[in-house]
Amino acid sequence: MKVLSLKSLRRLVMLSLIGFANLWVVQSASALVLDIGTPGSGGCCSFGTRGYWFVAPTDFTLTKLSLPNETVTDSTIEVLKFNVTPPEFSATTNDFTSLGYWEDVASVATSLSFSAGDIVGILGWADGKTTYRDSSGDYNTTLGGEALALSRLGFQDLGQAYDVWAESNGSIGMIFMEYELTQVPEPAPLALVGLGLLGLGLVRKRRN
Repeated sequence: MKVLSLKSLRRLVMLSLIGFANLWVVQSASALVLDIGTPGSGGCCSFGTRGYWFVAPTDFTLTKLSLPNETVTDSTIEVLKFNVTPPEFSATTNDFTSLGYWEDVASVATSLSFSAGDIVGILGWADGKTTYRDSSGDYNTTLGGEALALSRLGFQDLGQAYDVWAESNGSIGMIFMEYELTQVPEPAPLALVGLGLLGLGLVRKRRN
C-alpha cells in the first residue's frame, strides 16, 4: 500500500477544506422575495395600523421590508414575534416581542432570524393608511418552497404595536418582504470535511 507523503497529505487537506467552503457558499442563503399578492387602491386607516401574520414553515432570515409608496414622509414599519396565535378581532394580545420598529422610512434592511414554527407579524403604515391587497381574505403563498397563509394583522392606533388582533376575512396590509434561507450542508460537503479531518489525523500521526 502506497503511503502518502507529508506534502501530499497537506495538499489533500487543503483541497478538501477549499471544496467544502465552495460548496457551502453555493448552498448558503440568497435573497428571495415573499409573494404577498398585488396591492389594491384601497387601504386603512388614519387611526390604525395593518399588516399580516404567519407561522414560519422553515428557518429563514428576514433581510428587507418595504412599503408600496417609495416617497413616504410619515411612516412606520414593525416586526413582531408572537408567543401565542394572534386572536380574532375584537380580542387582542400583547403577548409578543417587537424585534424592530422604524419610522419615516420607505424600506429598511434587517437581519432577523426565525425558526420553523415561529409566529411572525409584519406591520406597516404610510402617509395616512396601510395599503391593502387587491382582494380580501387570507393570501396563500410559499416561503422557501413551503406553503403558508398570510392573514390580516392590525391594531387600532399608530406608532408601536399594542393590543394587536388578527382578522382572517380581511385584506392583508402590503408590506413587501425579502428573506434568505440557510441550508444544512448535504452529504457531499460533509464527506469532504470528514476527508479533511482524516488527512489532518494522518499528518499528525506521520509527524509523531
